[in-house]
Amino acid sequence: MISLVLFMAPGLGAQFRFTTQVSGTKVAVGDPFQVNFVLENATQLSGFQPPPFTGFEVLQSSQGSSISDDNGQVRETITYSFLLRGKSIGAFTIPGATARESGNKVESNPVTVEVMKNAPAAANPGGAPSGSGGWMATPAGGSSLGTAGVSKKNANAMDLIHKNLFAKVSVDKTTVFQGEQLTAIYKLYTRLSASSQVTKVPAFTGFSSHDIRIPNPVPSTIERVNGVSYNVFVIRKTMLFPLQTGTLELDPVEIHNTVRLYHSNPSGGGNDQFGDLFNDPFFKDPFGNDPFGNGATYQDFDYTLSSTPVEITVKPLPSAGQPADFNGSVGNFTLTSGLDKSSLTTDEAATLRVTISGNGNIDMISAPKPDFPANLDAYDPKVSDHFNKNSNPFSGTRTFEYVIMPRVAGDYTIPPIDFSYFDPDAKTYKTLATKPFHLQITQGAGQTPQAQPAQSNSGGLAPLLYTPGKWIRGNPLLLTTWWIWLLAALPVCILIVILILRKKMQRLRADAVLFRYRRANKVALKRLAAAAKYLRSGEDKAFYEETSRAVWGYLSHKLDIPYASLSRDKAAEAIRASGMSGAPAEKLFTLLDECQVALYSQAGGQAKMKQAYQAALEIIGELEDHLK
Repeated sequence: MISLVLFMAPGLGAQFRFTTQVSGTKVAVGDPFQVNFVLENATQLSGFQPPPFTGFEVLQSSQGSSISDDNGQVRETITYSFLLRGKSIGAFTIPGATARESGNKVESNPVTVEVMKNAPAAANPGGAPSGSGGWMATPAGGSSLGTAGVSKKNANAMDLIHKNLFAKVSVDKTTVFQGEQLTAIYKLYTRLSASSQVTKVPAFTGFSSHDIRIPNPVPSTIERVNGVSYNVFVIRKTMLFPLQTGTLELDPVEIHNTVRLYHSNPSGGGNDQFGDLFNDPFFKDPFGNDPFGNGATYQDFDYTLSSTPVEITVKPLPSAGQPADFNGSVGNFTLTSGLDKSSLTTDEAATLRVTISGNGNIDMISAPKPDFPANLDAYDPKVSDHFNKNSNPFSGTRTFEYVIMPRVAGDYTIPPIDFSYFDPDAKTYKTLATKPFHLQITQGAGQTPQAQPAQSNSGGLAPLLYTPGKWIRGNPLLLTTWWIWLLAALPVCILIVILILRKKMQRLRADAVLFRYRRANKVALKRLAAAAKYLRSGEDKAFYEETSRAVWGYLSHKLDIPYASLSRDKAAEAIRASGMSGAPAEKLFTLLDECQVALYSQAGGQAKMKQAYQAALEIIGELEDHLK
């Protein structure tokens, strides 16, 4: 039924297509249906002209565009949509629309629509039941989805919204090992004209999570669900690593929507709607947008929806074959190492670097424990990370630097360093090992190689002194010596100093609140230094992300809970255990929720960012004051 006008679009390597699509070729008199003129991969579009819709009444017109990625092939689509209604029984041919693409005149295919007295249900795939009027919903932006639906007169608008607007979460795995990555994608599906805002984001309790950045504004794609096409927007895309076994639940996302529905007003007679319609600027500018047509009114509805929770089954790691040095690493990794010098003196230090690379829960890998010889002192390693935050699966490197200080000269060997991990694809443990490291240590100038024995006279007497000592004569008038008076005055001076210090401490205690506030505020400013930089530059997403990271990092440090194991429940329990009231914890989690919501919705501008920054300062300061 549908033929294609196509040629190669210059510079794209993709075919240009210009097609006419209808939501149904058989409709009942008075039932709205949609006609779409779809242009794919147009590069220089101009002069779009719709055909005359003889035998039909034009209720509404709109225009929109979308970009989709089909296995690496990008497709850009511009769609002109018209909502029509048959005025009389018969078969009517809608001619093709015309336009110019790269200077060439192109025309879409014609289509024939049969207007019947009572159309069969199957003849109307758009789902529009017959009736003389009712609520209708047009896809946002006029994309080629067909009519979203037309209810019978006095039908419930919420039923129509419920059927054409929903959210769902998809996961690539529902059964994983503890520590194995899964990816969750939260999507909004819509066939309606709506303004949407995320009001509650999932907490991911029991998981360590890494969000994949989503472009702003969020692009739309088209997906088919049960044979029906929807505009799809990705709300959140997150890589998750389960921290515990059992059945875990992915929390739903909550979205508030303002939906615009149109109401068809049947009209008859000889009203010529085409003159006004074709003179509209929409038809003179192919990128215009006129969401209203003649003969239809609209009303906005508030509608809040949430996705269905998804259960994830987390299996424990097998105990059979688990290496003794296994520390919970799950994924696929490689191990490299190096020593910056193999010959040094006892006055120098060497650095041993161990780097673990790959994909998996690399941010939770603990430092390997080398078996250093007894005469080599080694300090706790310095850890440096380089993570590919937007890669999926999560990947990167973690490097451990051990500083080695030799105490005694000699030749030493550092045995191979082992690193074990669990490979979830092979379902087995694997162990990697470095090569052994050899060190040649020579004696430095800064210390003596061995202690020298004390000199003696073979057990004989010490030599006699033949000259008088300095104190052989005493001064009988000791009280006239100056240092005697100094010693006598010293206790009095000490007493005076003690009295001065005591008065100063009393003043400090009287102003202890100010002292603690200044100290707490210093800690808060240091923690939020990066967030303050993003606040000044107006980078809202980076600001909220850094503020959330700073608060969680502070909690991990102050509550002595590893970052990978930190959760809302554990933090709240630790705060309560410290004897604090529930108010600080409530303010803390309210701030974290606001930061999460701001990451996936309209952030609220500079004023909202300043308010969040001030709240973070106060909360960290208050916690610093109470959590000793």
